[in-house]
Amino acid sequence: MFANKTALACLGAIAFAASAATGCAADRPARTGVFNENVYLKKAFIIRPGEAGTPEKPAEDDGWMLKTTVLQTSTPNPLGNSVLWTGAENNGALVRFVTTQGHLQMLNIREISDSKEIRDQETRTPEVVDSWPATHVDIKYRVNLDGEKTNFIEENQELDWKQRQYVKVDLTKADLSDFALFGPQTTYIIAQCASGARSVARRQSRSSPAASSSTRRTTTSSGR
Repeated sequence: MFANKTALACLGAIAFAASAATGCAADRPARTGVFNENVYLKKAFIIRPGEAGTPEKPAEDDGWMLKTTVLQTSTPNPLGNSVLWTGAENNGALVRFVTTQGHLQMLNIREISDSKEIRDQETRTPEVVDSWPATHVDIKYRVNLDGEKTNFIEENQELDWKQRQYVKVDLTKADLSDFALFGPQTTYIIAQCASGARSVARRQSRSSPAASSSTRRTTTSSGR
């Protein structure tokens, strides 16, 4: 009888220790290797089928409304009387996003011709408004060699790049000039009147004073 009680007590102690260990592992705060300075865009959000259509025949992406505006210029501003004054903008554009293995592309939805004959040829090349180097990643908890999920969050690239959920992009390193977002007319005038023109993207807190800028500084915003 005494032996049975002793065995039950030992089993209870072991079960308690196991449950306590499990609880401690589950309650550990998450540690992250995903840093704030990185920009992760969820592909299901920026690239998705249109509202019309059915699952069997989905519609094309509705697109985004792109608005590009000059927020500040320096003085003197040699291009102030032509194309780049404070408040100058691109008159709006309808764009959509496409990902390739190494880039995030912003494409112009507007096309000169949209006939059925041309669509059937499948030879149309849409206008690339801008493009950025990109890496496709998932964001997951790390799994150790024993198959246990840890509390460390990190980028993961085990799946094929098309199946990964996020695209990691550096918006300060555009493949095209940032002035391309203003449209071909503005881009042409700047190319004729200035050399080495390029906008500068800066992160700035609202409490800090405005940073000095030149006519090369632009800001873009987009929304559904």
